[in-house]
Order: sequence, then C-alpha cells, then structure tokens
Amino acid sequence: MSRFRWFKSKLAQIRADLPRYGLYEIWVRFCLNRVRFFLRVYEVASRPIPNDEPSEASRIQSVTRRLSDDEVRALVKEMPKHYTQAFVDDALARGDICLGAFMQANHDSDEEKLVAFTWRSYSTAPDVDGMWVRVRHHYRYGYKAFTLPEYRGLRVINASASDEYDLSLGKTATIAYVERNNLASLRQRRRKGRPVLGYIIILKLFGRRHIWHSRRVREAGFELYESPTDMY
Repeated sequence: MSRFRWFKSKLAQIRADLPRYGLYEIWVRFCLNRVRFFLRVYEVASRPIPNDEPSEASRIQSVTRRLSDDEVRALVKEMPKHYTQAFVDDALARGDICLGAFMQANHDSDEEKLVAFTWRSYSTAPDVDGMWVRVRHHYRYGYKAFTLPEYRGLRVINASASDEYDLSLGKTATIAYVERNNLASLRQRRRKGRPVLGYIIILKLFGRRHIWHSRRVREAGFELYESPTDMY
C-alpha cells in the first residue's frame, strides 16, 4: 500500500471514529499505538454481582450453563487448537469453572451443540505472552472466552449464569482489564457506568517487563505478573 493510500485510509478511520469517541480518545489511541511495542496501558474496572446493568439480550436462542469436569476435559479433543490437557487439568485444580452456551443442533433433535464458552477464575489465571492474572478478596475474573465464528456478535453467552455459584463462594463483584487503546470496549464499559478502579502500566526495556499497578488496583487485590514460562 502506498503512503498516500495508507494516509487516506487512516483519515477515513478517524472521520468515522470522531463522532463515536471524540478527538481526545482518538489522540490517546494514536499515541499508545505508536509506543505499544515497549509500553502498554490497561484500564481496570469492576461491577457488582448480581449485575444490575441493563442486559444486552442474546440475538439467538441459547442456554448457558456450567460445564461438568468431563465436558471440560472433552474440550481438549473437540478444540485442540485452544486447549491442552495441562491447561484443563491445572484450571480445574485451581477451582476454575467453565461456562458453555448451547444451542439445539437441529430442529428435529434435542442434541445440544456447544457454540461458545468462557472461564471463571477465583485465584490465578493464565494470560498472554507468559503473563498471569491474580485476583483476591471478593472478585471473580473471566478469561479465555471463545465463540464459534458463525455465532460471534450474537451475545450467546449469558454472563450471569454463574452468579449463584460465585455468590456461594463469597464473590460479590467481577473485575477485568482492557488495554487503553481499545476504544470500542472502553466505550461500552463507560456507557454501562462501570467504575474504573485504576490502571496497570507495563514497560518493556531490554527484554524485561516492569509492571506498575495503581493504588486502588493493588487494594482490590488484582495483579498482572510474569510467569517464568509460557505454559499454555
């Protein structure tokens, strides 16, 4: 792509995003994208359980429920690109659970088809690039969500399906983080009024990562940390 065509496409993107995000947010994204190789900024937010936000209805009929241990282990054979036996065994040993969204395979059968799933952690969970997440106190953390391509955007997962179980463990709030240049996700959070707890900054210099957590994030017991090896 020529420089002129590249500039033209970027300008078209800015014009489309300006009414949605505003000039300041677009400028922040531009700056962070330029330094993303060695500097990343994440926004940490939370919401209570049960969720009192206006719900976004699924666009297709599905049922979300907790998968049994046998169903979770079957994911290794069904989706070998996403799961290893070590991942599943370690997740279950940590007490993590997996929620799955099911649909009828066809109109003439009661057979269920698993179309999406997401994991819940109450302690530690693997992230990307050898990083891990740690949650403490009364929080739960969702990770490693996946939806079959043909069902993406249809909101097939009911995120509140594990609320009763979470509350039985004393977990009364969810906690999550989003990279600061992901304007679409940040806008959705802010539209729903989710309180921002603070920020995490990761600076990579000379092959080493230096991680800072803001005060309220530390007080919440939420942490990004580096694992010695990338196991998954």
